[in-house]
Amino acid sequence: MEQEFNTQTHGKHHNTPSKDADIKLLESAYQASDTHRYIPGRKLKGSKRDRVQDTVTKGLEKLHTGQTLQRWQFGRNFPRSLDEIWEIVNDNAD
Repeated sequence: MEQEFNTQTHGKHHNTPSKDADIKLLESAYQASDTHRYIPGRKLKGSKRDRVQDTVTKGLEKLHTGQTLQRWQFGRNFPRSLDEIWEIVNDNAD
């Protein structure tokens, strides 16, 4: 059956993945681009749409200005009883 479906050669045509070679290629491209070096006056190319949004600040603003915090407080601030009912406790529970 292996000969009929040619499965005995499966895996013989692929190279073993080598992350070391991939990392060296990535490092050389990174070093050649000089993006890691500080260059005074260098500006980010592209439009404002290309920049990453500050989702943490946006979320905090929405939390404090929107209804979320009010709903949270409303769901937790209600009168609670301070009475202790001891008749429920059975002294003969042994």
